[in-house]
Amino acid sequence: MLITALTFAQTTVQIEPPTDDAYIYAGSPNNNYGSSPNLAVGYASGSEMRMLIKWDLSSLPSCINITDAQIRLYQTTTNSSITTDIYRINCSWNEASVTWNNQPCTIGWYGSQTFSSTSGVKYIPATDLVNDWLTNGNNGVMFKINLGTSYQMFDSKEASGADPRLIITYTTLTPPTANISGNK
Repeated sequence: MLITALTFAQTTVQIEPPTDDAYIYAGSPNNNYGSSPNLAVGYASGSEMRMLIKWDLSSLPSCINITDAQIRLYQTTTNSSITTDIYRINCSWNEASVTWNNQPCTIGWYGSQTFSSTSGVKYIPATDLVNDWLTNGNNGVMFKINLGTSYQMFDSKEASGADPRLIITYTTLTPPTANISGNK
């Protein structure tokens, strides 16, 4: 009997555009910014803004091991640096109706991200976040200001060409095969 070894196939996928993305603004708590070409996080005119993003993960195969995941954003502003906290959204929301006053609940802290005063592509580590989405359900991610008095803006899916992306690298296990031969 010959048994071949387990093999792992590594795959990287880029999921874009998000199904939903929006920002919410305490300075206009009943306004919806889901169709804006911008996402924003930080403080503007003394009021907080938060950024929400969700991707559809249904195209991922079952029984995978996420080895790396990153959120890719395109920062359009060059304001003073800010540090944000990253949270998993724990209840459903819709970009067409989300506001500061009806914002979704969050759970878990997935680290902090500092956005410098330099515009351009930014990568945010998200391996633990994506694993939790696959285990506990995916309602997206929320970025909240932690440190700083400024804000940063990013292209949303309504912007031309630089929408938020989720880049996932995973392995799939190819089961061993057995070839049985011999006397009968």
